Amino acid sequence: MQSSFIKILQRELATAFTSPGLILGFLRDTAALSEPRIGFNLPWSAAETPRPPSDDLLIAPLLRFPRPESVRQSLIDDSAEVISNGKALTLTRNTGKVLATICGRSRLSVGALIDEFENEAPKEQILGSLAELVIFGIVELVDS
Repeated sequence: MQSSFIKILQRELATAFTSPGLILGFLRDTAALSEPRIGFNLPWSAAETPRPPSDDLLIAPLLRFPRPESVRQSLIDDSAEVISNGKALTLTRNTGKVLATICGRSRLSVGALIDEFENEAPKEQILGSLAELVIFGIVELVDS
């Protein structure tokens, strides 16, 4: 009984290993389920007033499922909430708007983010929100 099960299992595995795209599918599934690594963007993120060194850097969300709907705006107070790395984080409403914008784009630079909020908030406020997201480990900045 057990030997027939092992023979069937071996045959099924041998057939599966010859299927095209098996490894690529495994890697995609693994990437989708794994927790992202947090990038700290040192040394600038550890400064007293952290500011990205360049507007050309790209913003990469580190959320498992980065969608604008991941950020919930509070109707009661001036805050937003996001679930990141298994923890609920409370952000300011402006930081929540910045994060929702980042999650809604595939490639967004620091400069483009600042331009996006040109009429809503001053540049320093947007940079402060971005630094807050980096410090919380929700986004990282990478070279374009």
